[in-house]
Amino acid sequence: MGRERRTAERYVVGSLLMDLGGMVHETLDVSKCAVAVLRQSTCDYSKLNVPARFFSETQPELNQSIARLSYITQRSGVIVLGYTADNPEWEHVLQTHDVRFDMKQLEDVFG
Repeated sequence: MGRERRTAERYVVGSLLMDLGGMVHETLDVSKCAVAVLRQSTCDYSKLNVPARFFSETQPELNQSIARLSYITQRSGVIVLGYTADNPEWEHVLQTHDVRFDMKQLEDVFG
């Protein structure tokens, strides 16, 4: 799963949150199979059999239940979790909401 995360396209979705058993987490980036969330000291990440879902208060099309959830790794304040979404079009939804989607490439002014 860790290798898949490194090779998968990652998206930055500004209003995407993750609910882990009633605890809301901010997402940093998300791919079709893994998500990086800000770690919360009061959450026990070893017990990931709790209900989980993605949601957005401003964009309801981002509301997505999660069928499977697993711990991948942890690094200074960030938890990376593997998941399986119930929606086969989930990656397309992420892509269309990526805040970097319509950014233009910067020109190399020093080239």
